[in-house]
Amino acid sequence: MVVPIYETSSVDQIKYILEDADVKMVVTETMVMAQLVQAARVTLERSVQVLSLDNSAIMRITEAGAEVDEAEVDARITDLNIHKPASIVYTSGTTGKPKGTVLTHGNFVTLCKNGHKWMPEIAYRRSSRLLLFLPLAHVYARMLEVFQITGHGIMAHTPNTRNLLSDLESFRPTYLLAVPRVLEKIYNSADAAAGSGVALKTFRWAVKTAIQYSKALDTTLGPSRTLSAQHQMA
Repeated sequence: MVVPIYETSSVDQIKYILEDADVKMVVTETMVMAQLVQAARVTLERSVQVLSLDNSAIMRITEAGAEVDEAEVDARITDLNIHKPASIVYTSGTTGKPKGTVLTHGNFVTLCKNGHKWMPEIAYRRSSRLLLFLPLAHVYARMLEVFQITGHGIMAHTPNTRNLLSDLESFRPTYLLAVPRVLEKIYNSADAAAGSGVALKTFRWAVKTAIQYSKALDTTLGPSRTLSAQHQMA
């Protein structure tokens, strides 16, 4: 079972999650994060293994996995069902101690099935491209990740949101799903970069066209040929 922790969590918050979720192993992205976890585990009454991707974590996990009998792996897979816990997702802890919720495999399966039903034009197109930049400690990001993996599209991760605009330009996603504040920041940056004159008018026309196209997708008739052509140009 996976228990994600926000990279912005304090030592006390990390310690609370380690205790509350009875965590046995932590894998961090960087050694800096690993040091925070090590500081949090000092006062625990049990041991917690800490690995970092910066320090051969993948190699060490792979080596340990090679020693596990395939029959044991098959038995664990067979034992899984939609009612078994898949993850414990905690809040960021801005209003007190982090609050955890147990999510089952069935929770993720149901979300993906509903998403495929509601958004088939995204889920089943091989040209579908998602750039994921929300932290994976966020349940919304976890759902999007599983949704894209179970569909036919391509997914990429932005490791640092400071590079988001350049990543958007290089990866060229066909859709984005994010919290409103992030989208607002993207829009404001793009609008400012457009400058003035023809460039600004063109950008705002493209935005207006995209909004009209999005609204048309929710209608019975869908986008008109003219609007679809304009959307392609935008």
